[in-house]
Amino acid sequence: MNINKGLLLSFFLAVFIYVSYISASSVNAAAANCPCVAYELYSCPNNPGCKVVYDKNGKPLNKCGYGTCMRCKTYKCPEEPRCTPRTLDCSNACGKPRSCVSDGCGGQSCCAATAACPTFKTATQTPLIYCGPNQPCPIGQECYQSPMPPCTSGGCIQSMPAKYCRPTECPKRPQGDANCDQTINDADFQIFKSAMKGMAYAAQNYSADFNSDNKVNLLDYEIWRNTVKH
Repeated sequence: MNINKGLLLSFFLAVFIYVSYISASSVNAAAANCPCVAYELYSCPNNPGCKVVYDKNGKPLNKCGYGTCMRCKTYKCPEEPRCTPRTLDCSNACGKPRSCVSDGCGGQSCCAATAACPTFKTATQTPLIYCGPNQPCPIGQECYQSPMPPCTSGGCIQSMPAKYCRPTECPKRPQGDANCDQTINDADFQIFKSAMKGMAYAAQNYSADFNSDNKVNLLDYEIWRNTVKH
């Protein structure tokens, strides 16, 4: 059977052009989305079917020449970004009901209901009650004067701190305990007599002012006497 060589050559040329077109189309499709990371050489004739294809950075993905072509062998497509779910911060969330928010990935992030928050009472400072000769302290308190603060510089002029009422350090002083030894006896009377004479107390916590009126007089003596008598 005689086959026309020209016809046969035309057939093979058409097949090669088609295959080259399909290859170039697939290269174009891959280059549009994924960069090429490796190339390979393959045999090809010099024909219109071999087209130079460029990637998105302008780099040629193949090369046409006499008998040799270069094409992309390996494409590396970037991984699709993974969704990182967002979570609620449930720490230190006392006294709150259950709450949920979208985690940004199609789900929810929730915090369970928590117990009531503890309550703290704020300490309130009791205002000072100042005392003096005509301003006695309430029962159970005594008139106190803080010691003179030290002088921070030579020749300074200072005034004595104001007297104020404070809970008595001697629970039995209102019964006549002048020296705070929890006993009412003659030692307390001697302190009373010294105070009546205008003498200073032998200790800072001594006081014969049994009724806390900032005076030492016969009223204080009667308090001591009534206690001793009973």
